[in-house]
Amino acid sequence: MTHPPDLSSACRRLLRVGGPLREVHPAHAETTVLLYSGPDAGTASHIAASWPGFEPFTRHELYRSGTYRCEIVLDDTAPYSASRKAPLRFHSDMALVQEPPQISSIRCLVPDEGPPGSATNIFIHVADIVQRLRDSDRQDILRMLSADRPVQLMDGTVVVAPMLANPLGSAPLRIFDRVGWQMAGYERALLEELLNLCDEWFDLQVRVRLDAQDAAIFSNWHFLHSRSTCASTTRVTEISLGFLRQR
Repeated sequence: MTHPPDLSSACRRLLRVGGPLREVHPAHAETTVLLYSGPDAGTASHIAASWPGFEPFTRHELYRSGTYRCEIVLDDTAPYSASRKAPLRFHSDMALVQEPPQISSIRCLVPDEGPPGSATNIFIHVADIVQRLRDSDRQDILRMLSADRPVQLMDGTVVVAPMLANPLGSAPLRIFDRVGWQMAGYERALLEELLNLCDEWFDLQVRVRLDAQDAAIFSNWHFLHSRSTCASTTRVTEISLGFLRQR
């Protein structure tokens, strides 16, 4: 089994999986975006077969079957932002549930018909974000990310947690725009600024435009991800989420 490398550069955070997924150690997903291709690439059943400790996430109405089929629609007021043509902002998946999933998989069934740059999935590792903020002396944003604060979950309950765990990856990321957080106005402005900075930090981004039967598999506790504008309504993806209960 291949074990994860010691990564020190954001440009090395994409791993194209050339052999069976079972030959890749699950810890790779904590440091790299795994780009995998094949007829069953990225499905919950395939990940579970490859990584025996994988448990599909089913605790949301979209994921009762273990997979959410996401079809792009013209309606920009559609209830789930992932199905809109408009850009999807940087976030972590299911940030507002009791236990956000550790692993996310985006599998392309039908690609977007637009030009290069459209419907591109974009990933940034949180360690790179933290280092950039430290280098820029943005202690204000770092304090905002690390502070324990109440957040209202989808089921109406409230938990106290930071957006970003310390050490990184020891607990879920909880970054999803400004939804749910009980924050002061200046903190909301800092979060908005951070999301805008993530859009601008091209050197930290892993950018992947998925073709049919491609899947991007990554740690939802270590990466934020977004998607550029879809040029058409042809794109269809399947999203599978889950946990690694053992390795």
